[in-house]
Amino acid sequence: LDLKGQSNDVNDARSALTALFASLKTKTYPDNNDDSKFTIPDIYRVVQWNLDQNSIVSSCSYSPKNGGLLLVRYFANNPQFGVDEQKIDDIIHHNIYAIVHQILITTKTLEKYLEELQTKIQQKSDYGQNICCLYNYSDKNRLSSIHLCGTKTIVEDIYSEIKKIIDEYAPVPCNIQLPSNQVNFLLQICSAELIRFEKQHEIDGVDLRSGLKCDKTSQFLAPKYLHEKIKVFLLEMSQIQMVSKDFQCAVQLFKTKKNEINTLALKNRCLLSISLSSPPKAPSRVASTTTSTAISVSNGDLITEQSDVLVICSSSAKLRDVMIKAAGNQVEQELNGKDLTKNMVDTSAGQLKQAKRLLFLPWQPPSSYITNQDIAVLRQSIALFIQQAIKYAIQGKFQSIAFPAIGCGGFGIPPDVIATIMIDEVREQLIANSTIQLMVKFVVQQAHVYDVFNAKLKPTSTTGASRNRSPSPSHLLTQEKVNITLTTTYSNIDKARNLLDTIGNILV
Repeated sequence: LDLKGQSNDVNDARSALTALFASLKTKTYPDNNDDSKFTIPDIYRVVQWNLDQNSIVSSCSYSPKNGGLLLVRYFANNPQFGVDEQKIDDIIHHNIYAIVHQILITTKTLEKYLEELQTKIQQKSDYGQNICCLYNYSDKNRLSSIHLCGTKTIVEDIYSEIKKIIDEYAPVPCNIQLPSNQVNFLLQICSAELIRFEKQHEIDGVDLRSGLKCDKTSQFLAPKYLHEKIKVFLLEMSQIQMVSKDFQCAVQLFKTKKNEINTLALKNRCLLSISLSSPPKAPSRVASTTTSTAISVSNGDLITEQSDVLVICSSSAKLRDVMIKAAGNQVEQELNGKDLTKNMVDTSAGQLKQAKRLLFLPWQPPSSYITNQDIAVLRQSIALFIQQAIKYAIQGKFQSIAFPAIGCGGFGIPPDVIATIMIDEVREQLIANSTIQLMVKFVVQQAHVYDVFNAKLKPTSTTGASRNRSPSPSHLLTQEKVNITLTTTYSNIDKARNLLDTIGNILV
């Protein structure tokens, strides 16, 4: 400062200024409080305006260090310009209100409307006085949080607008009641339409396929304003009708033509379902090939089982946790972040050196079995469990696989029901893949459950003398009654009936 005047006046002024600037202090916020308001760069403008309104001589600035710092410079202990630091603290901590909203799921549409609101906020005449804001973005340039700061009433009004936009445009789950046959039809026959719809609404974060389940707990992910539209879309596409017909044909012919029939059904937008009227019956020497050699049961522990693949029902917390603990840290690390209750996950065997792979497969009884004792639905769910595991073993070129007896413990399903379904499905899979050498073992701990499984295998057991025989010609000529059901839309039902006639000609 350049001072001019009478010598005494200049000296007095210099002394006064020296004393004034000697009292200059800088207060940094946040101090002892972890306050998110200080992450907003424009916070200094709001604080400066509030201090000015209270006639406090000060200078405010912002620093991006340490996630955001507010610097307030003021004069302390000066008779004319000094201020008590507590007064500044009170204004900053009590007069200035802040809200932070974390954005959990975002979409391009949601961000568009929120960014339009941001522009509206920043164009307000009192921006930097009664309100300021910060939109935080993640590394992937997606909006992750919104910070508001200012006068409480104004901040709350703007926050209400933000919540209204999020409530309207953020994707949220919506439950929809669909029977399992409709879900299967949507996923297998209408997948192209589902993908196309998701693509059309990609900016809205629509996900139709991930939440469709066969246990009537289906849901989809979409903004609320699309919920009714999607429900109508899914229900219209899944208005289905079934036609079925029984055929008598040679087992080997059916196995040969099965893929051709399935391809033909898909081409005609029909969902194919095949069931045998009874378990395969064959001469004892053939049964020994498919049962005594390929299927066995042991009374023991899955942890010590010597099979290439150990199947673990990951919906059974007790079995899952025991197996993971026994397998050790390596398997725990491989499973880190994986959802075992929903997805099939395979890992190394870890410390279970007698095995090659662990296969975690979720399964629990369908709700319709629990409420109505629907054995057909139970059979379908267990069949899928077996099919997934055996497909995994075949594709991995493994020689042996071991299953636990699912459903007999905490789920309380009668062992004879479980044993019948599991053994029948394994037999069917081995017949369908007769060229594959695969040993299947049921490892059962409970003695009474073991006895049931063992009894179910006994009728087809023979001596080990025939264990290496290949299927005899009599097996190739064995006639089976096969029921084929086609599921399709009402408008396509005539085509499905004609297709059954075509299938009949194929199986002659």
